[in-house]
Amino acid sequence: MEEIIPGREVSSEVVLNDSVGVSLDDDGVVGVATGFVQYFDDELQRDLLNIPDKMLFKIGEVASLAGIKAYILRYWESEFSSLRPKKASNNQRMYNRKDLEIVFLIKKLLYRDRYSIQGAKRVLNSMKSELKVFNKWIKLKQAQTDASKKLQQLLDDVKLAKRRHTGLQV
Repeated sequence: MEEIIPGREVSSEVVLNDSVGVSLDDDGVVGVATGFVQYFDDELQRDLLNIPDKMLFKIGEVASLAGIKAYILRYWESEFSSLRPKKASNNQRMYNRKDLEIVFLIKKLLYRDRYSIQGAKRVLNSMKSELKVFNKWIKLKQAQTDASKKLQQLLDDVKLAKRRHTGLQV
């Protein structure tokens, strides 16, 4: 299991499944262990790292990068609600990086892991719901950190006021 440290940017493109655990240390919560890494093998990670640094990709580029035909992409769009590329004014499909990551994940689930379409949908849906939980956890952890900093500042201010009140110099 991989540990994700709070504060590390996690976008809505990152997907998780239903096995999320919280790791603790003496100071409290320090991270989240997630089971989503089971879907991200070395080959998928390599594919994701090799995505060119562009904002948008046409369907032919995506098909070429993923090693599949364009009609397969169009079919996947009809089957997977998480794969919805934008359309340009000329009705050309324009995929962003998130879309490409989803394409590579769908390809892995269907071709390498041998999931059915329905099985891959279930995996993606569970990942989506866990991402919501994870993002809420990150927000709560950030609020806890902010509150701790504010409380520490208040404590320091009270100590300073107490010293001044009792006539001690700071």
